Amino acid sequence: MERKPVETTGQARWGIRFTGVVQGVGFRPLVSVIAHELGLTGFVYNDAAGVYVEVQGDETLLRAFVEAVQARKAPTARIDDTVITVHPVADETAFLILPSPAGDTMSTFIGADTAPCEACLKELTDPEDRRYGYSFINCTHCGPRYTIIEKAPYDRQFTTMAPFTMCSFCQAEYDDLHGRRYHAEPTACGVCGPRYSLLDAQGNAVECGLDNAEEDVFAVVRNHIANGDIVAVKGIGG
Repeated sequence: MERKPVETTGQARWGIRFTGVVQGVGFRPLVSVIAHELGLTGFVYNDAAGVYVEVQGDETLLRAFVEAVQARKAPTARIDDTVITVHPVADETAFLILPSPAGDTMSTFIGADTAPCEACLKELTDPEDRRYGYSFINCTHCGPRYTIIEKAPYDRQFTTMAPFTMCSFCQAEYDDLHGRRYHAEPTACGVCGPRYSLLDAQGNAVECGLDNAEEDVFAVVRNHIANGDIVAVKGIGG
């Protein structure tokens, strides 16, 4: 349901509160992309209640912005309510994704984990791609969400990805407004992200080839299964 603001003319600034399943579904990146496309300024962040946006520009473009977010949201997203309020016009020149404020009691939903999208599967099976065979491949359209959350709102620092510092290539993808991994919080690769390892029943690491590469780990695991051993495998969410 959209609650219309007081009518204004010319330049305006709207505060927009989106609630529903709007975290962990590529919602902030989409908001930022649309704002840049329309030449609007302002900011967006996750918080305890969902996603909050302040956006500024010609009022006709602000209405187009809200309509575009509704129309282009990911299939995994669900907007339950859109509340718009009018704010004073500010002196600014950019649209930013801001850090999420923390500390409030959560009243929003986090998106569920999803299977790899077609684009990620293509990278996964391309020997020329730097994520070829990387088990934890993901982007804003797919990958782990709910199972990596340690506390909300959904920012990398509040997930199990926090200890993994992105390499320069992953960071560039994370910052690329036009890329599939723009502000995708689990962004990682075989250089900077988590990898599979094999532990014995006592929790000790098992050597799997000279480099302990994932393909070696999986080969050893397959041999164990073939021999009738029991193996527990953790999924992408850990």
